[in-house]
Amino acid sequence: MTINQLYSTDSMLKNIEIEFQKISQELKRFLSLYFVRSVELKIASEYSSGLMRTPVHLCVGQESIPVGISEHLFQHDKVLSNHRSHGHYLAKGGSLLALFGEILGKQIGCANGRGGSQHLIDLSANFIASAPILGGTIPIAAGVAFAIKLQKTEGIVVVYLGDAVLEEGVFFETLSFASLHSLPILFVVENNRLSVHTHINQRQPLRKLKDIGLAFNLKSDEFDSSDIDEVSKMCKNYVEYVRKNLKPALIFFETFRSLEHVGPNEDFDLGYRDQSEVAHWLARDSVDISYNKLAKDFSQINYINNMQLKIDQYVNKVWEAAVKSEMARP
Repeated sequence: MTINQLYSTDSMLKNIEIEFQKISQELKRFLSLYFVRSVELKIASEYSSGLMRTPVHLCVGQESIPVGISEHLFQHDKVLSNHRSHGHYLAKGGSLLALFGEILGKQIGCANGRGGSQHLIDLSANFIASAPILGGTIPIAAGVAFAIKLQKTEGIVVVYLGDAVLEEGVFFETLSFASLHSLPILFVVENNRLSVHTHINQRQPLRKLKDIGLAFNLKSDEFDSSDIDEVSKMCKNYVEYVRKNLKPALIFFETFRSLEHVGPNEDFDLGYRDQSEVAHWLARDSVDISYNKLAKDFSQINYINNMQLKIDQYVNKVWEAAVKSEMARP
């Protein structure tokens, strides 16, 4: 995962590269989860400073999905995303400095400070694009997959979507095109059940979402995203299916957005969320579940806590560097 790249960019944490290669896969997953969470909480904590030049759609609560997917991707695999893209970008290996620079409107930003939070790109990591238009990157992702097929190059495409795309015609048109042409693309729907403030039960008929994929002859299923180890297993199965068969697949993950639709705050007091549903998901936070599983081995607790501290220090240091950097040019 990307944490190798994270440490290799900072001399303060250079020695951790060696440590990271020795730890268990379960611990790697937790540290990757924690890295994305740390970045998002840093953005949330700094948002009121007025330094940011963009609204932010944070993925706190949804981190296990991109971490689970990216564990099984190669560098040459390509990823596209939507408005809630930070976790997808970081998990694929996107530069943290360029992310912070972008939301601060700095020249070092991944889009030279002109795109903002919803327009992330890092071609060195093959993170092709994210965009705020609902469903806007779906046909682009299919085009990238079609190019891979026509040019007979390596790799697959992953495109991340929210459940609100189920109300967009381009989603169904692209599923049909991908199925017809056997494109090497994995559609990943992060189902937090909310389109801004409207619950999926108010927008969609009661049905199994996997039936959508089956209707287009795609391998498809629905899973819970709370346990990163289980998420990783499911993602491995789907990524390998697309890679081996050069066919599309569609996977739905139930997840939870623990902050407001756009911005850094909780909004549980607004009344559009069922409180029992909120309580259920807060009790099943993927970062907490992963930490508690690892902490059963008391010998690891100090090591884990120390690694968390180092990740937080790294995130803070990169933020400070981004703040001090040159503003985007007119």
